[in-house]
Amino acid sequence: MQKFSKILDRNFIIILLILISIGFASADIIDAKLIPKDTTLGEVFTKNKWIFDRSYSLKDFYSPNPEIDLLISNYMDFLTDEEKVAQLLIIPIGSNANSFEKAEVIARRYKVGGFIFLKNRSDDVKNYVKELNELYERMNMIKPIFSVDGEPALLHMRLEGTKPLPYAGSIICEDECVDVSRKIADTLESFGIKYNFAPVCDYSENTDIIGSRSFGGDANHIIDFCKIFIDEMQQRNIVATAKHFPGHGTINGDTHGRLIYIQGIPPELEIFQALIDYGVISIMVGHIAVADNGEYSTGGKPSTLSRKMVTEILKHKMGFKGIVITDAMTMNAVSGFKNPDIQALKAGCDIVLMPRDESSFIKRVTELIQEDKELRLQVLESVRKVLKLKVCLGIIYKK
Repeated sequence: MQKFSKILDRNFIIILLILISIGFASADIIDAKLIPKDTTLGEVFTKNKWIFDRSYSLKDFYSPNPEIDLLISNYMDFLTDEEKVAQLLIIPIGSNANSFEKAEVIARRYKVGGFIFLKNRSDDVKNYVKELNELYERMNMIKPIFSVDGEPALLHMRLEGTKPLPYAGSIICEDECVDVSRKIADTLESFGIKYNFAPVCDYSENTDIIGSRSFGGDANHIIDFCKIFIDEMQQRNIVATAKHFPGHGTINGDTHGRLIYIQGIPPELEIFQALIDYGVISIMVGHIAVADNGEYSTGGKPSTLSRKMVTEILKHKMGFKGIVITDAMTMNAVSGFKNPDIQALKAGCDIVLMPRDESSFIKRVTELIQEDKELRLQVLESVRKVLKLKVCLGIIYKK
């Protein structure tokens, strides 16, 4: 980690200068009056080393923090444009996706930002996490984030060998919701998985694909139980993800098979707004089109590819400042659209989950951000968000 060590050494000096110059070196951090005039920077650092040894958590994600910002800026300087773009991809591993060997080849070539476990034996997953972390260390690269669909209904199918849990729809009281959520957090923590694509925030009417994966048909009940789930994840420093924005529960059909439409205003928006206000870190956008409503219409595209839905509504109107991730880009709902991975990025999604072709995505986006200044700024902001997430999760740290 020689390159990173140089970055971090430089960080310490720059941070200290900033703290002193803008007045942060006060009683709550460093009392400048107590530092003799002839004290060297090295001596100040030695005497106040605790400042630079702070650990961070998801509680810091939405808070301004000049030290984290500076750390991220220095990592941004370290990464090439291709490596920056690769931070925005999460690649699948599983018997119904990439084998571990293929995922390892992709990791070596592109240094992608993360992995999702789809269908794997639990013992294998622990080995995969260990081996990929070691690989990234050898490559002198920022370690990946590991993710899974950690819903009560799906976790035992994603991590084979783990115990089945009650489906969300069968959980009737808050104590049981706490218990199930904690068991999920325990499991993910034991595997080193830090990004959970749950809870489902949709209504339960769509029995084709949602049904009992949802907490039910009442908005307040869904909000209350989703808040419990989010708390149990994020207090354990595991990212919770509200899905499937703007809502998948009141319409029949399955986006794994085809594009489906909401007619009019998506009814689950109030649920997502409540969870944004509550502090959920991530939102997954579903491949759902919205029709018959000028304000929310996606123009025949899935929401994942709609700049109106992702940027104008979710980010600007609803005020979401966290990580926007696509649903899996291998689904048939997006297969009829040209370059859907790149369209999702242009729409404003921060992370592309399971891209159709990570090689062409990285190559093309790296080219595009040389030509398009606005897109470059957007991509760099997404990379900064991903890096801040990794700092808060302890994936990037100072040592």
